[in-house]
Amino acid sequence: KSIITFKNSLTNSSGALIDMGFFLDKNNSHISAVIYSHINSLNFNKLNLNNDDRLILIHNFYAKHPVSLERFKYLKQYYIDAKTHTMMEILPNTSISNETTI
Repeated sequence: KSIITFKNSLTNSSGALIDMGFFLDKNNSHISAVIYSHINSLNFNKLNLNNDDRLILIHNFYAKHPVSLERFKYLKQYYIDAKTHTMMEILPNTSISNETTI
């Protein structure tokens, strides 16, 4: 029994349907992770990286070349724990993980 709750899609604030199964497709294993931002990340010099919700790193569980969890310690990160199959959250500049549901 999986601990992860999965939604096939979500609707964003503009009403567009967002597919949530991208990383569940092993054909996308060439992509290691995605950095998400709800702000204009092209103006990176104006970002306050101390605000933990500005940039989020989402790891691909099936990545052929996974990104180390230590590589982007200054970002909030989400990954699936291989042993428990639980979605985990790492807060910026910590090694504390919290169980969460996707």
